[in-house]
Amino acid sequence: METNLVTLLRTHAAQKPQSPCLTFGTETLSFADVDARASRVARALEASGIHSGDRVAIVARNTSVHFELFFGCAKSGAIFVPINWRLSAREIADILADASPSLLFIEDEFQTLLSLDMPHQAMTLLSHYPMWRDSTQPDDADHTPSPNCPLLLLYTSGTTGTPKGVVLSHGNLSYLARMAHELWDMSDHSP
Repeated sequence: METNLVTLLRTHAAQKPQSPCLTFGTETLSFADVDARASRVARALEASGIHSGDRVAIVARNTSVHFELFFGCAKSGAIFVPINWRLSAREIADILADASPSLLFIEDEFQTLLSLDMPHQAMTLLSHYPMWRDSTQPDDADHTPSPNCPLLLLYTSGTTGTPKGVVLSHGNLSYLARMAHELWDMSDHSP
């Protein structure tokens, strides 16, 4: 079992490049597509001054962009911070203040959720995301994280107070494939 998600994606992209990896609406991306887009994202993050350990947040509905950013962060050593767009402006401000992302992607219509007194992070509207991503070459960032490297920062629901950040490492997330197989009987032949 792979202990980091970068190696897992690279392996699938090399062994079955044209196999479907992700379907969102009418768009289906192969493993090679996701790998190339993640590499572009990693390079774009580097060009934007994002370093290993920096946090990259997104406030948007679920799209393929989440996966591109997730794997792009993995390839660059950054930590991905997805934020629920259904939260209130105050809750989002609390999370952003705690997470302190160096870069924030936001769906255009959710800009009103950002408070004016929020610390200034660099912000990119999702409408500009494809141009930002495609401004770089898809060459691999050549970063292979250890299993203990943090990759994902999720926030709890905050039912008893403000949401708390939970850090998940590559090692933590590497068990997802095993869980999908054991709990849901998923295999290479699953639809």
